[in-house]
Amino acid sequence: ILDAVDAFAREHLSDRLVVAVHIRGNEHADERGYFIEGGVLGIEYYFREIDAALRRHPEAIVLCASDGAHHIAAVKKRYGERVVSYEAKRLTEEEEHIGVQNLQLENKAVLGDDVIIETLLLSRADILIHGPSNVVTAALIFAPKMPHVNVYVRYGKWLPKQRHYARRSWGSAKLALSKKFPALYSRAKKTLGR
Repeated sequence: ILDAVDAFAREHLSDRLVVAVHIRGNEHADERGYFIEGGVLGIEYYFREIDAALRRHPEAIVLCASDGAHHIAAVKKRYGERVVSYEAKRLTEEEEHIGVQNLQLENKAVLGDDVIIETLLLSRADILIHGPSNVVTAALIFAPKMPHVNVYVRYGKWLPKQRHYARRSWGSAKLALSKKFPALYSRAKKTLGR
């Protein structure tokens, strides 16, 4: 796995400023419903943040990671040759409701390799644009000082009932984490921005 990460980084990321983006589509949308109704924030919000990063760093490249092949294609269409992505198994728009982990594949271990490789590549970026995801959480654990923007936090709209539930749930989680695992709590608080 590390050989694949190093080879990709040498070929595509070396000596360049890297703006990484991790895009979630419909897969696990129910887990993001507390940010926005339906759980899916449009790709235009990711584009806003990529555009802003590229205005600040016009020489940068864009490293794009996503379970959805159509998300990678949309980023490549908008930003052209400056976009790179690791060659991984991705979902079509029609498969997205199934989830990549539920695809019928002969060798599912490849999916695990792909997600670890992409996580490590995201951690090597200079800036990370993302939504809520365990992939992103892991990347930020590997690179805790990396500047990052969670588009769901920045642009998501809380619904009153869900806001109350999410605050109550996060409050319980904070209390448990802070007592048992203070270092992990501190890192989670920084990563999640709360």
